[in-house]
Amino acid sequence: MEIDFSSSTWTGNWSQLCPTCKIIRPVRSKHCPTCKRCVEQFDHHCPWISNCVGKRNKWDFLVFLCMGIATTLLGAAVGLHRLWTEPISVSSSESWTHFMVTKHPGAALFMFMDVFLLIGALILTGAQATQIARNLTTNEAANQSRYAYLRGPDGRFRNPYNQGCQRNCAYFLVNGYNNDQEAAWPTLQQTVQRS
Repeated sequence: MEIDFSSSTWTGNWSQLCPTCKIIRPVRSKHCPTCKRCVEQFDHHCPWISNCVGKRNKWDFLVFLCMGIATTLLGAAVGLHRLWTEPISVSSSESWTHFMVTKHPGAALFMFMDVFLLIGALILTGAQATQIARNLTTNEAANQSRYAYLRGPDGRFRNPYNQGCQRNCAYFLVNGYNNDQEAAWPTLQQTVQRS
């Protein structure tokens, strides 16, 4: 199979070529060694869903995280209700926590795991929401020094796809993925001249 260099996605950057898939990848794409395919707007490979998160399923991944939060909150509510309505006879010398651990070790373990999962789901959802608002992928955030398109003329980090929080979020909510259109950035010389 031969690579078509007349493709509109070819920008002349040799890192766009995928030696495994033999294609010209769009700029924000990456080859996933686990899935053995190139993923457009590659975010990360998620072991929980056993798939890559990218342009075509980032919305589904965000819904998955929100459903995880809802499930753990529901589980915590049911567990607390069960323990709260349990007729207990706690003596003045022992605490409610000690009673719960000794009399209901399964419920205590469930509540511990539920809170652990809730914290994890909240952190992941917060990270994804922040990256959606910035129009940045997890891969780009973690490896920003490796990608030349994420550096401005002065060499510092610059996200050319950031259209502002409101536009990034609106575009994601309407289309299910972030926009790949680069924002118009002033050059370093224009910035220096204005100052």
